[in-house]
Amino acid sequence: MAYNRTIKNKNTGYYLVGKRAFHSLGKAEQYCDKNGLDVDKEIRSENDDIKELAHTIANTNIALLEDIMEKCQVMHEEKLAKTQKVSDDYNTSLNNRDLLREYKNEQADRCLGVLEGMSLIRQIILNELHESQQILHI
Repeated sequence: MAYNRTIKNKNTGYYLVGKRAFHSLGKAEQYCDKNGLDVDKEIRSENDDIKELAHTIANTNIALLEDIMEKCQVMHEEKLAKTQKVSDDYNTSLNNRDLLREYKNEQADRCLGVLEGMSLIRQIILNELHESQQILHI
């Protein structure tokens, strides 16, 4: 991985790569490395205009991510209710003779997998939201 040699103050707390704002230089460098960009030419910082643009981008990201998070929360609550129902059906089938027990077990496993996937997505959104909020505290 390449490291930026042009930025003198490595702790400014705001870095731009194109229209992407980052809180840490390391994350900006990783983004450049992943996308085949030159870290010395593409990463911008240490300028009041860049700082203002980073704040604007961060504010936009925060509004968008909060909206997405609200939608994810609604979906998560719906899936959680469905998972609870399916899990209860399966647990009831354990006490009774039920020909659909295996099917109900598969349904419960599938619902739990969906919830786990949604939790992972929510964690990614929270990490990005935290990154954008850190830029605003500069």
